Amino acid sequence: MLTPRYFFSGDFRQFYECFLSQPHEKRYFQKGDYVWKPGSPYGNLYYIVSGAAVHGAEHENGHRKIISFHGPGTVFPGYHQADYKIELSLSMSALSELEALEFTREQFRDMFEADSRLRGQVVNWYSMYVNRLLFETVHQEYNASLVKICNLLYLPRKDTGSGAGCSGCFVYLGGVVSFGTGSLESQT
Repeated sequence: MLTPRYFFSGDFRQFYECFLSQPHEKRYFQKGDYVWKPGSPYGNLYYIVSGAAVHGAEHENGHRKIISFHGPGTVFPGYHQADYKIELSLSMSALSELEALEFTREQFRDMFEADSRLRGQVVNWYSMYVNRLLFETVHQEYNASLVKICNLLYLPRKDTGSGAGCSGCFVYLGGVVSFGTGSLESQT
């Protein structure tokens, strides 16, 4: 059973050579640069080659809510065909130097329609993303602040099988927060 995650990495790595062979632009962003600016409609998609980015929602009062993080081997924003008003409030910015392959929606659509494996991965990726959003909506809303903090610390570090994450994790055990590397052991 998959655990919700905030950091997406490696989800499209198997398509890298295919992406390189298709029409695209190679883009470089510096730390802090917007990849997707607030107020901009959904447009281009980016396959992250190296670096990391943060995706968030910009509120008109100036506050920003972090939604997710994206690293090498992932495509963001995800491919879809409709335009949604909420997208004007969304943004993505580089957390570090970022190298990406940029595709127009039409270029990505052509790859999507031609490759059933890519179609399947897009659906799987959206399922993981929706799972992350549902987790926050359903679970986090009702948790105490300590549990929310533990989940925020634990989930981004959980190994996703893609080489992302780390070997340690934070665990909430009935009022005690501990950091472990390896298996959990009873501490008496």
